[in-house]
Amino acid sequence: MLRRHPHLLAGLLLLLLNTAAAGGDYRFDDLDAFVTAELQRNDCPGAVVTVVLGKEVLYTKAYGLANIETGEPMQADMLFLLASTTKMFTAAAVAALVEAGKLKFDAPLGECVSGLPPALGRLTLHQALTHTAGLAATGYGNVGPQEDSRLGEMLRTQGARFCLWEPGAIYSYSNVGYWLAGVAIESASGSYYAPAVSELILKPLGMTRATFYLAEAKAGPMAHGHGPAGQGPARLIPNLDDLDIAATRPAGKLFCSAPLFARFCIAFMNDGELEGKRALSPYVIQTLSTPYVTVPAGGRRYGYGLNVEDRDGVRWLSHGGILSGYGSTVRMCPSQRFAVIVLANKTAAQLTRVQDKAAEVVLGIRPSPGAVVDQVQPIGAEEMRRYAGSYVNKGTIELLVRDGRLVGKEGGLVTKVRVNRFRRAASGDAPQIDFSFVTNSRGEVEYLVQGIYAFKRKTCDSH
Repeated sequence: MLRRHPHLLAGLLLLLLNTAAAGGDYRFDDLDAFVTAELQRNDCPGAVVTVVLGKEVLYTKAYGLANIETGEPMQADMLFLLASTTKMFTAAAVAALVEAGKLKFDAPLGECVSGLPPALGRLTLHQALTHTAGLAATGYGNVGPQEDSRLGEMLRTQGARFCLWEPGAIYSYSNVGYWLAGVAIESASGSYYAPAVSELILKPLGMTRATFYLAEAKAGPMAHGHGPAGQGPARLIPNLDDLDIAATRPAGKLFCSAPLFARFCIAFMNDGELEGKRALSPYVIQTLSTPYVTVPAGGRRYGYGLNVEDRDGVRWLSHGGILSGYGSTVRMCPSQRFAVIVLANKTAAQLTRVQDKAAEVVLGIRPSPGAVVDQVQPIGAEEMRRYAGSYVNKGTIELLVRDGRLVGKEGGLVTKVRVNRFRRAASGDAPQIDFSFVTNSRGEVEYLVQGIYAFKRKTCDSH
């Protein structure tokens, strides 16, 4: 049983006050005003912001409402669904088991997990954790069983259909890879995924209320989820049961508060030490934060469960999460031992500008101008023919040459806005999208890349 320490009682008092006493001459009034404005701009009911500096929580504050129907105010110790920010905890558990000699990053998964379809069994944990396994972006949808045993069962019976192309070819974000990592954790630990990660990672960090089970999250203070995504008045999501699907837990189903998440960040940025004790292995920290692959769009690289980006003169480690009712982001700057955690209770409300503001207030770092002016360029007839085709991942993006123009199947005109940067206009139910192309060694267009997802071009053999 986890021992109870005096610092936990002090932390509880801190949370009840909803704000941490801030040392130093920091303009937290500016941050407060900025967060309030961002909530209004995103039509988001509420959020909790936590800032870490050194070995301490410098600042924690709750904003807005936890439930717009009851008017319940947000509290700093409320749990939120982290969504894909969960992935760093799954990766940490895998790394801990590798360090213990129970798993290998580069061995075929079929060597440690029994019963996988051959197409999944040949994949490695390195490929799964770096999104280079050639797997589909999404899988089971929003309906599924809640029993712990169903994670492995679903992959063993349905997993082969997620294999889209040869592993190692390109980075393409996939939840399925982290489900595979979850099954590997089960096989190596002899326990189901959720209790295994709790024993390996959460309990040593003192993250006592963090949980993968909706019923446990709802038993204490919890921020209620709201929709829809984007701007527009928030609406309470009455039933959150879709968030409790066993098969998808390793990719995005950890419930956590911002101050509890801060414990992970403090240990991660201080060689694994938390409150004078070793809580996280330096091997785990190094393994997760090493950049292994390049993300085709955006200039970032990816480690295990963490984006790695060098900008503003420092290295940033980050991840975000989006699921129905919630948005989350965490950003760490290990060289400055600075981190900011933002948890919000509206679908896809990640509030990333709040992190920029916190870095400005605490570190004096202003984000580099990221805007690039678009300069529309002509697309020649031969170039159009090279790009036309069907590209498959989470659905299909189809481009056609029609009346001398490159268009989407739904009719949206495609324009070239920069070198290898294209935009398909919105048309009907199809939204505007920006994308680029990746060619093979023969110069043939092989992938369309939209954000963090690659879409494989269909060939005649694949129809």
